[in-house]
Amino acid sequence: MNSSCQDMWETYSIEIEKLEILRTQWYKHITLLVSSLFGILISLSPLVNEERSSVIIFVIALTLLGLTILCFLLKLFGQILTIKKAILRYHDEASEAIKKGKLLPNVLVEESKLFIRVEYFGYLTFLGSIFMLILFLWLTYL
Repeated sequence: MNSSCQDMWETYSIEIEKLEILRTQWYKHITLLVSSLFGILISLSPLVNEERSSVIIFVIALTLLGLTILCFLLKLFGQILTIKKAILRYHDEASEAIKKGKLLPNVLVEESKLFIRVEYFGYLTFLGSIFMLILFLWLTYL
């Protein structure tokens, strides 16, 4: 094998390892979804007190929890689609690159940046919803 083909195969194997790491991180998203649903159940229990400020905070908390769930569902399904798409793309590009002796381009750079932004937004909405739920419980019970 010449050096460009060897470099190409090293790049290919590194990217496949990255995809495997992405694929195995699904449990984080499930954990966050379960904790978000648990937060909703906790926040539904004190609805007996109907103060206006606590109802507004409750609505904000539920909205933030909904955004959190949406972010992580989008990220999870997006990663699954990206993994399938990237593997197919790399398979085609690998066969072409072997014929031409070229290096493989990095396919996932822009898509991974988007997923990182969605993940950070999901973390922020999750933290915001926890803060709002604590504020809601504090206003309801004090």
